[in-house]
Amino acid sequence: AALLWRGYALPPVPAGVAPDAGTASAGPGPKDAGPAFRNSIAVLPFTSLSADAEDAYFADGLADVLLNRLASLDGLKVIARNSSFKYKDRNVDVREVGKALGVATVLEGSVQRAGGRLRVVAQLVDTRDGSHLWAQTYDRGREDVFAVQDELATDLARQLLDQLTESDEQALTARSTSDPAALELYLQAVQVTLPGTIGRQDWERVCELVLAALRRDPDFVDAWTLLATCHNQVAFLAGTERDAVESTRRVAQGLAASTRALQLDPGNSAALLVHAQLARRDGRAVDSLLMISETLRRAPNDVEALGGDGLTRNSLGLDPRLAERSLRRAMDLDPLSAPTHRQLAFALTRQGRFDEAKAVLDDAIARFPGFSPLRLDRAGIARIAHGDHEAALVVLGAGLGEASSRIAMVEQIAMQYLDLGAIEPFERWSSRLAGMAPGNEIGQARIWLAAVAGGRAAEALAVARTPSPTSTTSLVNAYAEMAMAAGKPQAAIDILLHQLPQIALDSPAPAYFQAMSELGSIVRLSLALAQAGQADTARRIAGDIIRDARLSMLPGEFACQRAALAAVLGQREAALAALREHVARLGPDGYRSCVGLRDPGGAPLPAWNAMADDPAFMAIDADFTRRRAAQRARVLAASEPAWPADVPDPLAAP
Repeated sequence: AALLWRGYALPPVPAGVAPDAGTASAGPGPKDAGPAFRNSIAVLPFTSLSADAEDAYFADGLADVLLNRLASLDGLKVIARNSSFKYKDRNVDVREVGKALGVATVLEGSVQRAGGRLRVVAQLVDTRDGSHLWAQTYDRGREDVFAVQDELATDLARQLLDQLTESDEQALTARSTSDPAALELYLQAVQVTLPGTIGRQDWERVCELVLAALRRDPDFVDAWTLLATCHNQVAFLAGTERDAVESTRRVAQGLAASTRALQLDPGNSAALLVHAQLARRDGRAVDSLLMISETLRRAPNDVEALGGDGLTRNSLGLDPRLAERSLRRAMDLDPLSAPTHRQLAFALTRQGRFDEAKAVLDDAIARFPGFSPLRLDRAGIARIAHGDHEAALVVLGAGLGEASSRIAMVEQIAMQYLDLGAIEPFERWSSRLAGMAPGNEIGQARIWLAAVAGGRAAEALAVARTPSPTSTTSLVNAYAEMAMAAGKPQAAIDILLHQLPQIALDSPAPAYFQAMSELGSIVRLSLALAQAGQADTARRIAGDIIRDARLSMLPGEFACQRAALAAVLGQREAALAALREHVARLGPDGYRSCVGLRDPGGAPLPAWNAMADDPAFMAIDADFTRRRAAQRARVLAASEPAWPADVPDPLAAP
C-alpha cells in the first residue's frame, strides 16, 4: 500500500563527463563542450546498402538493438525509438534533429550484407554544427553479427561516457540468443513494428515470425517478450473490433509468454513491463502499477514504463504530481509521442492547472494534427473547466478539416449539443455521424432522442433498456440522465448496471471502480437508486465509494462526485462544502452529474432532499441553472461549426 500511494523516487540522470583521452577512435575527437553535452543521443535508423531491398529489416533491427542497449545505461539520455525512427527514409539535417529531439549527438549508420560479408559503418555527429565526433567501420564475416553488435555498442558507449562499469559492460554485450537464424527472424518481426501504429494483420505477422524464432531457440528471452507484446496489441485491437472473446484469449496468451520470459530472465525489465501492461488489460490495474514501479527501479529511463506509470496513475486517480513527473520524463525521452502529451495534459488538468494543460494540448495539436484525442481533451477543458460550450465547439470545428479525426470531431460536436439538451442540432450532427459511421452508437442515438422529443415514451424506453454492449460511457451516462429526468429511474439503473458489471445490487460486496471513467457512472447509479426509492442500496454504494482514498487526494478534483455521494448519505454539511469547493475550482458548469439533474417537475433529484431547505444550496443551484440556460441560449444563437467546403456533407447525400 505504501508503494502504491507514495510512489517511487526517480533517480536523477547523471551528467556526462569529459572523454577519456585514451579512448580509441577512427574519427575526430569530441569537442570541448562541457559536461552536459555528451550524455544525450538519438540513434537514427541505419541505411541498408544491401542489393536485396528486403534486407532492410537487418539494418533497422541492428539500430533498434543498439538503441535498447544504450538505453540501459543510467548515464545516458537515449531518445526512444518512437521518436528517433520517425526520421526513417528522410534526408534530414542533424542540427534540426537535435533541436526537435533535445539531444547533443546523433548516431547515423549504414549496413551492407553481400556474399558472406557484413559491413557496418557508424558515425557520431555533433548536432550543434553537424561535424563528426567519431566514426568506425566494422567489416566482418556475416556470421559475426553478434560480435559486431557487441563491439559497436561498447565502442559508442565509450565515446559518450568516461568510464563503463562492469554492469554497463554486461548490459552492452547481453545476448538473448546465440542462433543467427533465430535473430534474423526476430529482427524481421521488429522491423514490422517500426511504423509505430500498425494493424492487426501486421501484428499477426509479428507473432508468426517470433514463434518461428522460438522454434529455433526456445530460450530466446527477447522473442518471448516480443510475443507477449504482440498478443497484448492484438488483444487491444480485438477489443476495438468488439471481439471480447478473442481479446480475453490473447491476454491469457500474452501473460503466458511474458511469464516464460521472466522465468528465463527474472531481472528482465522489458519482460516485466509487458507483463504489467497485460495485467492492466486483465483488470488488475493496481498490480500493474506495482510492476511498473519495479520496472522503473530496474530501468529508470524506460520510456514505456514511464508513460505507463503516468497513464495508470491517471486512470486510477492517484496523485497526479507523480503522474506528471513520470510523463515529463517520458516526454523528454520521446518528444514526438502524441499520447504522452495527452496524458501529461490530463495530469495537469487533474491538478487544476488548466492554462498549462491547454498550452501542452495546443502545442501537441500543432505537432500532431491528425491525433483526434488531443482536440477532444482541449474542448473538454473549455467545457468542463470553464463552462464554455462555445469555445469547445470552436476547437472541435477546427478539427473537421483533418480526415483522420473527422468522425471523432463530429461525434463530440453532437455530444456538446446533447449535453445542453439542444436536440435539433444534436440530431443534425448525429445524422452526419450515422452517414459517416453507420455503426456508431452516438450516431444512432438520434433515434432515441427523436422518440423522447416526440413524446413516444414507450419507444424511447425500449431503446434505452437495450443499450449496445459497446456503448460509450458518455452515451450511457446521457441515456441514464435523461431517463432520470423523465422520471424513469429504473431504466437508468438498468442502463448503468450494464455498464458496471462489477456491481451487484443484491450483494454486500463493496462497490468499486478500476478507472476514474467509471466513477461518474457509479455516482449516477446511486442517484438513480435514491430516486427509485432504494435508499438503503443507494447509501451502501455511496458509502463504499466516498470512503475510497482516491476521492480526497487533491482538493476539488472530485468535489462534484463527493457532493452527490454525501447528499445520498444525508451528510448535508459535507455535501455543501464539496459543492463550494467545486464552484471555486471549476465553475458551475460541471454540475451535470450532481446538481444539474432534475426530476420531471424541474426540482433537484430526491437524493438532494437533505439540502432542499438550505439557502446556500438553493443559491448555488439557482446560479447553476441561470448560467446553464444562458450558455444554452448563446450556443443556439451562434453558428454551428462549418462543414469543410471540400468534403461532401453527409446531410446533403441522397
